[in-house]
Amino acid sequence: MTNVFFERDIYAYLIKWVEQFSDRALYLNGPRQVGKTSILKKLGAEHFERCVYINLYIDDVRNDFEQSIRTHREKFGTSKFDEECGPMWEEILKAQDSNYTNDPATLVILDEIQESSIAYNNIRQIRRGLKSKLAITGSYLGIVSNFKGYKFPTGDVTFAEMSSMTFIEFLKANGVWENYDPIQTFDWAKMTEHEQETCEHVRELYRVYCIIGGYPDVVSKWVNTHNMDACKLLTADLLQSFYRESSAYFEEIIGRTLWMKTLGRVAAHMVTKSGDLDITIAKEVFRDNTSEGLGIRRRDKINALKWLDECCITGTVPVFDKLEKVTSIGNKLFFYFRDMGLLTQLCEDDFDVLKSNYDGMAAENFVYLHLLEETGKLFVGDDVRSFSNPQGQIDFVMHDKNRKRYGIEVKHGKGETKSADTALREGRIDFLIKVQDTYGSIQDNQATIPIFMLDKLKYIIKK
Repeated sequence: MTNVFFERDIYAYLIKWVEQFSDRALYLNGPRQVGKTSILKKLGAEHFERCVYINLYIDDVRNDFEQSIRTHREKFGTSKFDEECGPMWEEILKAQDSNYTNDPATLVILDEIQESSIAYNNIRQIRRGLKSKLAITGSYLGIVSNFKGYKFPTGDVTFAEMSSMTFIEFLKANGVWENYDPIQTFDWAKMTEHEQETCEHVRELYRVYCIIGGYPDVVSKWVNTHNMDACKLLTADLLQSFYRESSAYFEEIIGRTLWMKTLGRVAAHMVTKSGDLDITIAKEVFRDNTSEGLGIRRRDKINALKWLDECCITGTVPVFDKLEKVTSIGNKLFFYFRDMGLLTQLCEDDFDVLKSNYDGMAAENFVYLHLLEETGKLFVGDDVRSFSNPQGQIDFVMHDKNRKRYGIEVKHGKGETKSADTALREGRIDFLIKVQDTYGSIQDNQATIPIFMLDKLKYIIKK
């Protein structure tokens, strides 16, 4: 994990938890290597008098913690009431860290809790038994595959999700946001010379971000060195780490090979099929039969696809098959990657993917990531959605709080938007947004916006 702490938007939510919701445990989940541990340690240092950190990913620490639980249960016995178990947990935590004090000024961090079902299953009892505050980190890796041994602590936990750095966070890390954020237009003709220079810098950083993505270690390498090759090597290491850790939860040969093949085939499929991937036909992802002879069943392949979504390596987009007064969702799902660097690395490793195809898919993936950030903010709902039927396709379809329907088309090169134009003309969408690598404008019920200025969508939605 990088020693550099970049500003993360989720930190404001963590402070809100301290101030308003800390009577519940905080469960910060997400993929590995996105900065969960660093941000919780920062929270402990800045908002608590003491911070006790227990890393359950380390074998000796985990074994010692679990043995301490068993020993103290024998000493204190069992109780039907979680609140009565406080003295036991106080002794357990003091055994782990002599600085532990059972009061609200102490934050206890249980890191990588997915590694210990014993610790996981006691989240509620720890929270109810102690006055100190409890924060937990968990990688999706492990919990998803081994969930049978885990008891979900419903009602006692506030959940938060952390992913790799967004493009806005990337701009902040590169020192551009302070000058860029005040710009209230994406129309080149309405900008001052200084604003134009700033936007050109943002355009350059957009191209960098599409290649290296937002994992903090990778971003740190870029900020410190501006060495693209070094950033790519770090991303490749992240992929290898993911493969290795996956194999720990599955049979070594089948497990690691399966995840490697799945990631590669999904990336290629996204590009060659414009992201169209039906999760129920996993054999289509492995259409070249690269898994033959490995003993991998069709069910394994389907589970591999679901695994990628659950682990937040990929994201799925439900697809409208009808856009009328009442919409309907079909059975089709589109896949996108949750980090641009992973997508780039996988496509560069796959010789079947042409750069001309990749550029368009990368732009679409970038827009997906931004729209994902805007769900529940500018747009209602928890999902990014698309539209596709035999008559045409619109890249993304979103609704604002007034139920105004937006069709969003990602244009790369000289791409056309016939389906979206027709839907706008027929009144099946209320507003058409064309996203492309150029400066834009707003006119009547449609707008063209630069892809690297997607944060300015708020000015379109307000209008």
